[in-house]
Amino acid sequence: MYSIISNNCYGTNYYKQNNIEYNTPFIGLYIYAECYINLLENFNNYINLELIEIKKSKYGIFNYPIGLLSNSEIHFIHYNNFNEAKIKWDRRKKRLKSFQNCIIKLCDRDLFTINILNRFIKLNHPCKILFLSITYNIINNKNLIIINISSKQLNFEGDCPDGYELEKLYPIHTLL
Repeated sequence: MYSIISNNCYGTNYYKQNNIEYNTPFIGLYIYAECYINLLENFNNYINLELIEIKKSKYGIFNYPIGLLSNSEIHFIHYNNFNEAKIKWDRRKKRLKSFQNCIIKLCDRDLFTINILNRFIKLNHPCKILFLSITYNIINNKNLIIINISSKQLNFEGDCPDGYELEKLYPIHTLL
C-alpha cells in the first residue's frame, strides 16, 4: 500500500481499484510546478503547516477552493468549498506515510521548467516517478523512474496529460 504524493490526480485510481482508503492528502487537486517543487524540497516542514484558505491565486482567477502551505498553493479542483477540502486534507494527512516511504511523482505540466526538472532530479528520495512529454538529456538513476511520453501519440500538445489519463496509460503498479 503506497502513499502517493503527486502534483495532480495521478494515483487516485490505484486507491480505488485496490479498494484502499486514501492514505495521502494529494487527491482531487493539482499543484503548479513551482509550488510543488517548493513543497517537495521542504516536505516535512510544509506538511505540518496548517492549510489556510486563499481567495486569490498568483496564477489567475479560479472557481474552486485554493489552499496555501507556506508559499505553495494547492488547487482543490474537485471540491465544492474550502471547508470540505480542508477536512479531507487533514484526515488523509494523518494516514500519510513518512516522506521517505512515499512515492513522489511529477509531470511536465502547469508551468513546468527545466529548473524544476533539475530540482526534482536532485531531491534525495528513494522513489521518484517523472513523466515527460519532451525528451531531456537525463542520466537516470535507481531512484528515478522516467517515462518519456510522445504527446503527439497521445493527442496532447506541449505537456503531459492530466493525472487520470497518465494513470490509465501508466498504472503505478506497472512502474514499480
